[in-house]
Amino acid sequence: MATEPYTIVVTGKFSVHLAAVGAAFPELNATPDATVWPKLCDGGRIDEDGLTIEHGQTIDEHMVSGLIGPAKISRSGQTLAINFTCVDLTMEQYAKVLNGQTVTDTAKESGKVGHRSIALALGEDVKLYAMLVRFETSPYGAGYKMQYEIPQAYQGSSPSVVFSKSEKAGLECSFMALEHATSGFGTLRMQDDEEG
Repeated sequence: MATEPYTIVVTGKFSVHLAAVGAAFPELNATPDATVWPKLCDGGRIDEDGLTIEHGQTIDEHMVSGLIGPAKISRSGQTLAINFTCVDLTMEQYAKVLNGQTVTDTAKESGKVGHRSIALALGEDVKLYAMLVRFETSPYGAGYKMQYEIPQAYQGSSPSVVFSKSEKAGLECSFMALEHATSGFGTLRMQDDEEG
């Protein structure tokens, strides 16, 4: 439970969910439906470096004759990236990070163990997801929630998985938002009151 001042947000309680593009985002006071919004990772399965929301932009300075400094600025580009390392190496999570690959579950047979597998060739098409990042803390009160709602995103990093005897293995993720025709890069919502 958060304590005052709530405006200083310190939380390990968050989760990352992926759904089909076009899925309706859950209300802040509702638990995401696991059949629509399956969990990719949560704070307990993300590396201790945490999760970073990066608001990138390209600002252009315009110079004019007669002034030594810029006379105008404009924004010519914007990006939104969600970066984290998922330390849940189940095949289902690995498959989502690797372009939404299909997991094949092979039953055991005489002389053969049961196993799960995915193809490592990703193909030309890049899988798009709707993305929900839900935090169990809001700067407006105890027990309130906040969430990033991103209508379309893709996993844009080249994950390196390091297996060693001293460190936990993880999948480096960088989900990049694509600008949606009507919703832009999506919405950030923070609960500031109880249910009506």
